[in-house]
Amino acid sequence: MRRSEICAIALMPAQTFMTHRAKDNLPFEVAEIDGGGRKWVRYDIHHAAVLIAARNLTDQGVPWSTATAILRAKPVHTARDPLPWKVDYIHVAKASFRNFGGDVPFTHKAEEVFQGRIEAIAELAYRWQKLENEKPHTSHVVCTGLISVNLSQAYHVAFARAEALGIDLGNDDITELDQ
Repeated sequence: MRRSEICAIALMPAQTFMTHRAKDNLPFEVAEIDGGGRKWVRYDIHHAAVLIAARNLTDQGVPWSTATAILRAKPVHTARDPLPWKVDYIHVAKASFRNFGGDVPFTHKAEEVFQGRIEAIAELAYRWQKLENEKPHTSHVVCTGLISVNLSQAYHVAFARAEALGIDLGNDDITELDQ
């Protein structure tokens, strides 16, 4: 898929995309292929879907850099859910935890990214909070925030836009010079 196609699917101006690309601030890592001292890149529908998900997070007031960090993070999967583009309910969410007293370090991270059903993510965040509060010398650990985006929806939008634009998704072997 060409850069122009991924930008069209994500409704992102190419200049904005390239600015983020130059700053390594895209919500995915770009595979670079060395071609005689030049860098070549390859994009596909998955990149477009993740761009859409990042834009959906920014629509919620999440800064772009935070959205990209959430989507680049290796998530904790809540279950063996199907691939996000095959269902309607796969979310990616960042949970933030805070210890309101006590000096015992967290067993888990203070921030964690999860992937799965939104209700399973909330349940897992609650279980982590409960486990932290069962430790001695921990006053009160709370899940203070949950930022979520429906990754399945982003995939469905990406596929629909690609079809409407007449983009051939079967041709993901296109590479282009990284400029």
